Amino acid sequence: MNKAPTNFLQYNTALLQQHRPELLSWIGSPLQEPAGFAIVVSQDGRPNIEALHPVTHTQELVHDLAHIQESFPSLLELLATEQDALIFLVGMGLSYEATLLLRKCPKLRLVIFEPNAALFAAALKVVDLSPVLICPNVSLHVGKDINIQQLLQQEDDASRALPMHLVSHQKLLELFPETYGPIYNNLQNELLLFKGKLQTIVAQGPLLFRNTVANVPQLIRSVSVQALKDIAQVLPAVCVAAGPSLTKNVDLLKGQENKVFIIAVDSAAKILIDHGITPHIILTVDPIPASMTKLRNVIDTHAELPLAWTPDAFPETVQGFKNGPKFVIPGVNDLFRLYLDPLFAQESPFAHMLSVTHAATQLATVAGCNPLIFIGLDLALSGEKDHADGCPVSWGNLDQTDRIKIPAWDGGEVETVAVLKNQLLALQSIISHNSEMRFIDATEGGALIPGTEVMLLHEALSRYADKGMAFDIIIANVFKKAKKPSLDAAIHALVELQKLINTSHKTAREGLRNGKEAYLHWRLSQIPNKKVQALKKFKKTIVASGNAFDKLMELLDLTNALYPLRATAHHEFIYARKIFNNSAQEKTPEQRVIEELEQNIAYFTSWIATTKEAETIISPVIKEMSAHNGKGK
Repeated sequence: MNKAPTNFLQYNTALLQQHRPELLSWIGSPLQEPAGFAIVVSQDGRPNIEALHPVTHTQELVHDLAHIQESFPSLLELLATEQDALIFLVGMGLSYEATLLLRKCPKLRLVIFEPNAALFAAALKVVDLSPVLICPNVSLHVGKDINIQQLLQQEDDASRALPMHLVSHQKLLELFPETYGPIYNNLQNELLLFKGKLQTIVAQGPLLFRNTVANVPQLIRSVSVQALKDIAQVLPAVCVAAGPSLTKNVDLLKGQENKVFIIAVDSAAKILIDHGITPHIILTVDPIPASMTKLRNVIDTHAELPLAWTPDAFPETVQGFKNGPKFVIPGVNDLFRLYLDPLFAQESPFAHMLSVTHAATQLATVAGCNPLIFIGLDLALSGEKDHADGCPVSWGNLDQTDRIKIPAWDGGEVETVAVLKNQLLALQSIISHNSEMRFIDATEGGALIPGTEVMLLHEALSRYADKGMAFDIIIANVFKKAKKPSLDAAIHALVELQKLINTSHKTAREGLRNGKEAYLHWRLSQIPNKKVQALKKFKKTIVASGNAFDKLMELLDLTNALYPLRATAHHEFIYARKIFNNSAQEKTPEQRVIEELEQNIAYFTSWIATTKEAETIISPVIKEMSAHNGKGK
C-alpha cells in the first residue's frame, strides 16, 4: 500500500518530472496577476479554496467536499452507460472532482484545462495530485495560452472514436469568470465545429465518396473556380442566402445586376428569379437529393446560369445545369485533392465549408470583391419560419432541437440551434482570415456575424453599387477561355486510383490469411506435442502478416482518400492501437504479440470491406466514361 506523502510539493514535483515535465515551469514561476484566492482547511480537515464571489461579495468555497458525488450528476449518469468516453473539463482546482470522475470511470479519457496557473501551483503544495498526474488517460493543460485548435487535432482520433462531453467546474467559473469563461466558451465553440464536421463525415461519408466519383464526368465540362480570380476586383458582391429576413429586402436587388456581383446559394436562387432578379452565379455543395428540390425549378427555366459546385455535390444537380458555365470549387475532400485535383492544378482549397454560404464567401474573395454584402443570412430562428417566403425547402424539424441564445443583428439576443451556430463560427473564421476585405451584414435580422459591419441593404447599395460591369459576359468569357480537363486525363486518374485500391485489397487479403493462420498456429502451440512445429509456422505467418500490415500503413494518401468510406472503423482502430501502446508495458511479450495480431486482423477485415465498396463505386464510372471515349471493353 502506498504511503501518503508528507511533502506534497516534493511528491508532486517528482511526479511531474516523471510523467509531465512540460508542466514543471509552473512551479514557483512569477505570477502575472494577483491570485485572488486563499487555501483554507475545510471542516473535514481537507484543503479547500476560498475566494470572493464577484457578485455577492462574500467569501465562498470552491469545492463542496460533502457533495463531491453530486458535482456532475447528469454526466455520471451518462458515463454509467458509456464508460469509455472523452471528457473536456474546464477547471481542476484541487482535483477532487477530476479524481472522482477517474475513480468512477477508469476507462474514460479526460482532458483538463486549468487556466489559473496560480491555483495549479498552489494545488501542487497542498494535495496529492497523483490520480491526475500519473493516469495516462489524462491530458492536463495549464495556463491561459492554450491552443485549443491544435489540442483538438492531437486528440483527433479519440474525439472521433468516443462519445464527447464538455463540462466545467461551475464554482470556479462562477468565482473567476474572466479566467475560466474565455477558455470554456472557446472550447465550446471549437467542439461545436468539430462535432459538426464529425457528424457529417460519419453520417454522409459514403455518400460524399460516391458523389465525388459520380461527378468525375462533369469535371471535363468544368473549369476551376480559380479562373474567376479578380474578375470583380474592388467591386461589391452580394451573397444571397435564404434565411427568413430575405423576404424583407430581396426586391432591393432589382436592377442591380450590372452594379453588384450577385452570388446566390442554391436555396435562394429560385427566390431571386421569382422576384425578377437573375443571379450571376449559383452555388451548390449539398450532397443529398434535397439539392434538387432547391434547384429543380431553376434548372427547368434557367439551366444556362453559371454554377459553382463542390466535387461531392449531388450529381443530378450538377448535371442539370447543362447549358451554362460550371466552376469546380476546391474543397478539403481528400479523394478529389489527392487524385482528381491535379486535373485542374488548383490552388489552396476552400476551408470551413460547413454550408454553401461558406463556399460563396470564399468565391467572393477569389473574385476580388470588396465589400461583400450578406443578405438573408439569419443563422437564427425567426418565429415559425426557417427560410424566406418562396424558398422550395424547409427544415420543419426544429421543435425537438435544443435552442442556443446568441447576439442578435439589431442588439439583444436571438435563438439558434447548434448546426447554425457551427456555421456562424466557421463564417467568423473565414472573415478573420480575410481581414483586408470589408464584410457587411445587411440581413436586417437574425444573428450578429462577428467581423461584419451592420448596415441596411439600401444604404449598402447606395454607398457601394456605383459602378457598372457586365458580370454575366465576363463569366462566360472566362469559362470559354479557361482550360478544361480532357476525358482521357479524367479516365486515367480514376484508373490509377482503381489500381491502387485493387493492389491494397490483395495486400489486405494476404495479411488476413496469414494473420488467421498465425493465430491458429499460436493456439496449436499450446498443445505440448504440437508446440515446436506450430511455433515455427506461427513465426513465419505472423511475419508475413506484419509485412502486409506495414505495406498498408505506407498508403497514407489512399487511406485519406478512402477515409469517407471508413471513418468510424479507421478511428476506432487508431484509438485502440493508442490504448494498446499505452498499456504495452503491463503485458507479457506473448500478450502484446497476440493483441497486436488481433487488431491487425480486424484492420485487414475492415480494409477489405472498404476496398470492395470503393471498387463497386469506381468501376461503373470508368466503364461509362470509357464507352463515351470509344474505349469500352
